[in-house]
Amino acid sequence: MKSLTKALKITAIVLNAIFFAGIIFVLIMLGAHPQTLRDWAGFILMFAFPPITLITIALTFHKKFQILTSFLRIIAIIVNASFLVILIYATAIGHVHPEGLAVWLLSLLGYGLPVLNVLALALTFRKPKQTSDV
Repeated sequence: MKSLTKALKITAIVLNAIFFAGIIFVLIMLGAHPQTLRDWAGFILMFAFPPITLITIALTFHKKFQILTSFLRIIAIIVNASFLVILIYATAIGHVHPEGLAVWLLSLLGYGLPVLNVLALALTFRKPKQTSDV
């Protein structure tokens, strides 16, 4: 189980870095400008969840700062779950239309990344079993 957790963490780090770089690249190329409060909240959430998750996962590898790491885990899980709920809601009301292979892959990354992040972070809450010396 320990190797699965490490593999999930490393995969989450790589995908979060790619997703964050992609967000920055697309926004620079498109010149997107938020105009409403809902747009601003979406931008903040979209920019917040990859760095928060990256920092949290990096701190879980480092065994110091346990209180900070636990606090960041909770925040990261909440932010990732919020992003996933908003994405599902946007798809349900018709704002997101996965058409074509590239858009379908991006939406798969959009749905899969928060789920992967929550799994990788939730597995770090587990305590290792104590072995008894008999």
